[in-house]
Amino acid sequence: MGWGTIRTVLLMVVLVAAYALATPGIVPAIGPLVAGRERVEARFVRCGSGPNRACVHDGDTFRIDGRKIRLLGIDAPELAEPRCMEERALAERATAILLEELNRGPFEMVRDRREERDRYGRELMRIEREEDGRTVSIGDRLVDAGLAEPYLGRKAEWCFGGR
Repeated sequence: MGWGTIRTVLLMVVLVAAYALATPGIVPAIGPLVAGRERVEARFVRCGSGPNRACVHDGDTFRIDGRKIRLLGIDAPELAEPRCMEERALAERATAILLEELNRGPFEMVRDRREERDRYGRELMRIEREEDGRTVSIGDRLVDAGLAEPYLGRKAEWCFGGR
């Protein structure tokens, strides 16, 4: 392998690492990137069911004590304005799973210094819980279940087949 090839590979590694560190959805905040942690213990309901302290808006957004929180690093299907029936069905499932996950017990909201609010003013947080001695991301669970996609700067496509 020639020096030019090695240089190209090293440059690619550096660029990928820089992109990953600059994109909170790819690399979770650790050490100095953590801007704060909050422990949450609340009983959540679906938003719109009257006044409440804690409610789930859709598969990636919830409210707690007047604050609107968006799960950092994921994009779930739209519940308010779905573009097709498939998106609406996935959005309902994602909302139900997020509600279930938040009600499983205490969790932590982790703020990342790289991205604290979205363009709509919602607080961006990674939602984590300790289970069996390890930290579990609720957003990652939604992605693993096919009910959300990693957010990489653009909305996911939930409608297929030209519907």
